[in-house]
Amino acid sequence: FLEKYDRYDLNGNENGLKIQLFKNFRSRENVLEITNEVFKTIMSKALGDIDYTSEEYLNLGASFEENENSLDIAELDIIDLKEDDSIMAWKDDEEEESNEELDSFVNQLEKEQIEAKFVVKRIKELINSKVQVKDKKLGYRDITYKDIVILLRSTSKLAQVYEKELINADIPVFSDSSNEYLDTIEIQTIISLLKILDNPIDDISLVSVLRSEIGTFDDNEIVEIRLCKKDCSFYDSLLIAKESLSGELKEKVNKFLDNLNLWRKESEYLSLAELIWKIYTDTGFYNYVGLMPNGLLRQANLKMLFERAKEYEKTSFKGLFNFIRFIERIKLGSSDLSAAKIIGENENVVRIMSIHKSKGLEFPVVFLANTSKKVNLQDLNENILLHQNLGLGPEYINYDRRIRYSTSAKQAIRVAGKRESISEEMRVLYVALTRAKEKLIISGTIKDYLKETEKKKELLEVYNAKL
Repeated sequence: FLEKYDRYDLNGNENGLKIQLFKNFRSRENVLEITNEVFKTIMSKALGDIDYTSEEYLNLGASFEENENSLDIAELDIIDLKEDDSIMAWKDDEEEESNEELDSFVNQLEKEQIEAKFVVKRIKELINSKVQVKDKKLGYRDITYKDIVILLRSTSKLAQVYEKELINADIPVFSDSSNEYLDTIEIQTIISLLKILDNPIDDISLVSVLRSEIGTFDDNEIVEIRLCKKDCSFYDSLLIAKESLSGELKEKVNKFLDNLNLWRKESEYLSLAELIWKIYTDTGFYNYVGLMPNGLLRQANLKMLFERAKEYEKTSFKGLFNFIRFIERIKLGSSDLSAAKIIGENENVVRIMSIHKSKGLEFPVVFLANTSKKVNLQDLNENILLHQNLGLGPEYINYDRRIRYSTSAKQAIRVAGKRESISEEMRVLYVALTRAKEKLIISGTIKDYLKETEKKKELLEVYNAKL
């Protein structure tokens, strides 16, 4: 594509006519200005594969009538971790700290949580201030949750952090991250219960169920049960507690063990799906999770487990034991099952999604979060590197002297690979900045704002125009 872009001419030549589609019909001028400002400084032929000059600028094509309550300029919000001693125990004398070392100094909160709390605070401020956004059908109207998206470079771990903070603030949220299904509390609880039906001396699963809404035992009661007999499995402690305890706790233990025995007997003749649904109804767990935050999604997850159990039993594998092993293999393989989807595009929720999934979409307000994360260049540390044009880049191993070191071929591929990775990240950033229609809010954390900005000023003096 770029090769054609360079060959074609605006006036037309023997190769073809270049027609530039330089008008942007999506965004307000403030979004286009910040995008142009960023990319004229960082994108060049050497890095990014295109020289971003005034010819490439995004030009305003959309019409937004002036409105006194409409959204204003783009924001860059930098959270200085050094500023608050209650958040950051910082060591001034250590110049170069890696992200991993920095994390160990965070006392009360992870830096991702700090940023997530900040983003939630800004969302609440926007909603409470009743700023106006342009609606194709209604004209200008008050901003709602569905106008807002939080974009992340990767949602695998961070989406959970932001989702939790939004739920805690009573803000409806939908995360399109699909790798958390087996880690949700409702699924973990039922899987733990299935495990102890199969093998009651699985202590971790048993205590998890006891502490859940199915068991309803508090920590003091669990300690009291354990003290009945300590040098055995927890299940044996329960059996002894059944005889030696008295009062309400004895009744709770009896009821729990009776249920366990009933479900174990029923597992011999009920299908797996029927057993799971019977557990939902016997314990009231399905109704309970419906009352939790994001209750509809949690109930949908439980329904999906029931459906998956039905599908599983259509295969040649049968029974509780095999189903548990199937779930464990999925977890060990670092993969997961996708969570239930219960919302459509018009639901009034804040969305959390990766930048890649946002391609082609548009939102009135975009929060681009976690921008302080470094570019991932881990692939360039492999023993053998491979490049589509440069070929193979191995390390040299001297068996006589028992040493290994990099070769010029490997170094060449490292240089090319780093350039290509950063160019790709640059294009991903371009996608992120251009998703916003009316307001762009970029956020990130920094370990020492004053020190870091001084370094950046020195770099700017060296590079002048293009970084």
